[in-house]
Amino acid sequence: MDKPSKKQVMFERMSEKKKETKVVRRIVAIIALVLLLIVGVAGFLTYNYVTGALAPVDPDSEKVIEVEVPIGSNLDSIAELLEEKGLIEDARIYKYYVKFNNHSDFQAGTYGLLPSMTLDEITESLKTGKVYREPLFSITVPEGLTLEEIATRSLKKKPIIQLRNLWRV
Repeated sequence: MDKPSKKQVMFERMSEKKKETKVVRRIVAIIALVLLLIVGVAGFLTYNYVTGALAPVDPDSEKVIEVEVPIGSNLDSIAELLEEKGLIEDARIYKYYVKFNNHSDFQAGTYGLLPSMTLDEITESLKTGKVYREPLFSITVPEGLTLEEIATRSLKKKPIIQLRNLWRV
């Protein structure tokens, strides 16, 4: 009965540990590669989603969409309204865009916006208060006319307007 020597036992244990270490390293490497792949795919998909949300909804559209922004609306309600009307892809991305670019002071009113507008163009329209309304008529008032003379000219131009409504203006 030969008993293995201490040297042989230690050598066998070391070779077993080396095999175990190789297996553990392979498992760690595979897990690291899978995690890296998942992070890469998630980053790519996120980038594409955000890029798509920042682009115009329909770059070729000429259809004017009327949007009514009520007085006292905050960014959340305006973003939701724009998403409902189909002018932006995602309200959340628009809110981040506005906050990141430090835009504020949106004006209430009725706007005529196009799906082909960029987020910057939409934001600038809402900030400057360029309202979409068809004027009933236009009139040039020469300097020095009295209110009654202006009313007379207005009635000649558009007889529908009542004189009392003109006085309110």
